[in-house]
Amino acid sequence: MDSYWTSRALPAASKQRSTWSSAIGSCRSPLRLEIRRAGRLQVSLRNRNGDAIAARCYLTDSDGFSRAPIGALERLTLITGEPYFYADGGFSVALPAGPATLEVVQGLETSPLKRIIPIVAGETSYLELEVEPGSGGMVLG
Repeated sequence: MDSYWTSRALPAASKQRSTWSSAIGSCRSPLRLEIRRAGRLQVSLRNRNGDAIAARCYLTDSDGFSRAPIGALERLTLITGEPYFYADGGFSVALPAGPATLEVVQGLETSPLKRIIPIVAGETSYLELEVEPGSGGMVLG
């Protein structure tokens, strides 16, 4: 895998300047980018029978930024503003190397599953999660 990840913009130590332009103007500013090789996270979401399930996912990379797979609609929780996305059966996403945190929630009847997954540059990390109803969440009845 030859993916690369731009993790953050850092102030440049040199006098070299970058120009940024937009529809409303442009500016010149010193800018240095840290570019690292990416790894990949492949997640499978199943119930206890092995059937694929849909679930709400909260994914944070090693830099503390929220991430979602390409094509997923990233949403925000109403009260806290936490970013999340829905996955149906699983997903795959490129992430910068380092520990990623994934929390998966499926309805009120299950407890959230939270995992910390090591992401290695140039490799794919596989995670199979089994979400079980009645595993300690809110049970209505």
